[in-house]
Amino acid sequence: MQKYFGLKTDLGGIASSAVSGLDGSGCDREHAATSMHLIETALTAQNRIKDISIMNILAKPNLRSQSTQISVSPIAIALWVFAFAAAAQTPPPAPSLAGPAAGAAPVQPITLGWNPVLDPDGPIGSYLWQVGTSLSFGTIIAQEAQNLSADDIPVPTHDKVSGLPNGTYFWCVKATQMVGGAVGAIESAWSQVRSFTVTGLGPAPGTPTFTSPANGSQFHAVEFFDITGPVW
Repeated sequence: MQKYFGLKTDLGGIASSAVSGLDGSGCDREHAATSMHLIETALTAQNRIKDISIMNILAKPNLRSQSTQISVSPIAIALWVFAFAAAAQTPPPAPSLAGPAAGAAPVQPITLGWNPVLDPDGPIGSYLWQVGTSLSFGTIIAQEAQNLSADDIPVPTHDKVSGLPNGTYFWCVKATQMVGGAVGAIESAWSQVRSFTVTGLGPAPGTPTFTSPANGSQFHAVEFFDITGPVW
């Protein structure tokens, strides 16, 4: 990990991700690869260059490292800006689970709850929970997101799941933080995994009863007359 402007980032990894994610023209891929080479060259040369900064490199049309000459393209500039913007944001902490307790056997519908994530970099925009049939979550049997509905209303930190066949299940949750700018949003790591066991359906709900109107009540129909014409 290299440190520039007080920010830590794996610039080579970010550049590699950007290149592999491009689906555009060959020219775009060539420029993106060039920008990755530029970043890697900067990291290699950092012991011989006293002050490597984004402004130093962008101010020079060419950066020489041994016999390799690299030209700075607009895509290279964009990747530099993206790299440093991404480095300024760190993921929020993973949510901690509240209930059900590990190994519990709750009745359905089951309430999944977790503690809210607090982070000064921005509000939490959503929580995503998943229920799987194994610790590896190879099969996701249920998942849902709780999303931000208004700026002044916190995202709900609980949800319900039902309709699960008898068996043991595993669940976890992660948060997405809204940070704005070029990054937009950052996901947390998944929470710790807990298990619960479904042994059958819960008790059936009670039979509803009428409270009003009373049996045998009588009512007059509402009549409405629409009279149009001259006013005398």
